[in-house]
Amino acid sequence: MLGVHTIQTSLVKLVPAHHFYQQLFKTIDFSFIRPLFEPFYSVTGRPSIDPVVFVKLLLVSHFENITSDRKLLELANLHLGIRAFLGYQLEQPLPWHSTLCRTRQRIPVSVFETCFTHIVGLCIQKGLVSGHTQVIDSAYIKANASMSRLKLKTAIWPSETTASLGKPSAPRLTASEERIKHIHRFHGNIRKAAPNKAGQLLSNLTHYSPTDPDARIAFKTGKPRQLAYMASVSVDVSQHVITHIQANSADRRDSRNLMPIVDTTRDRLTGFGIAVSTVVADAGYSSGENYEQLEIRGLTGFISPHGKYKNERPGFHYDTKSDSYTCSQGKRLAFDKLLVDK
Repeated sequence: MLGVHTIQTSLVKLVPAHHFYQQLFKTIDFSFIRPLFEPFYSVTGRPSIDPVVFVKLLLVSHFENITSDRKLLELANLHLGIRAFLGYQLEQPLPWHSTLCRTRQRIPVSVFETCFTHIVGLCIQKGLVSGHTQVIDSAYIKANASMSRLKLKTAIWPSETTASLGKPSAPRLTASEERIKHIHRFHGNIRKAAPNKAGQLLSNLTHYSPTDPDARIAFKTGKPRQLAYMASVSVDVSQHVITHIQANSADRRDSRNLMPIVDTTRDRLTGFGIAVSTVVADAGYSSGENYEQLEIRGLTGFISPHGKYKNERPGFHYDTKSDSYTCSQGKRLAFDKLLVDK
């Protein structure tokens, strides 16, 4: 008969020993988490979520590919294996999804990085990381914001008056007036080439999202534009273990992210006595500066040049002593100056 019946049992008996979360529970000792979170927990007041439970829930969200805290707690309530992994009995209520969200916002990034480094160390102890070769790539992470709600940034050029600044909460223009004029000319040429083509012409220099001001307009060839972030990942080739991951703005070039990723990955693995010798990346990470910096660090980089790169220009001859080129007409082309963009 249907109804409420009292059952005297435990989750350990209900969940098979070979279940994934049971094996994870037996393999990893999560006691290292509490000392890391202790400085951010008060000894008085209402007890908050157990930091071990908090980190375990983050792991479950990754394994189950769930991005919603509400959906994550719904699954944990129904899944016996996850309940046992968290250490909750059938009659115990799980934390609210809002508690999980607030805890994530209040814990500094450094604490999460320390947890990540500890997990990488456990993978190294199990022989899952060789460290020899690191493969680096990136992907866009779609932001929870709409392209249709973008607004213009506020101008702060010297010619502007305080009356024209608009709402103080709106982001300010950081590009120069000449740069803005160049964008307008560029958009004007696009409109002339395709006057009947639908859609707005937008730029990160002139527009922002009021819903998520940190999101940036991103696009790839053949795909529609979207508001997104960029996630850059370094993976060890031995067993495909992630050795570093970081978030950046979606309007930032891959080539500008390479050396920070390489340096952080090397520092993390060096702390465990593992040396990195080879870096592999696609053409998006190619630049003369990156090639130079890899050589300075004694690393071998397998990064193919960009499609527009030309390794030879017919009619030009290079002189190593004077560090200059001579063209086909006998004129000397010397180094002029170095332009640095902020």
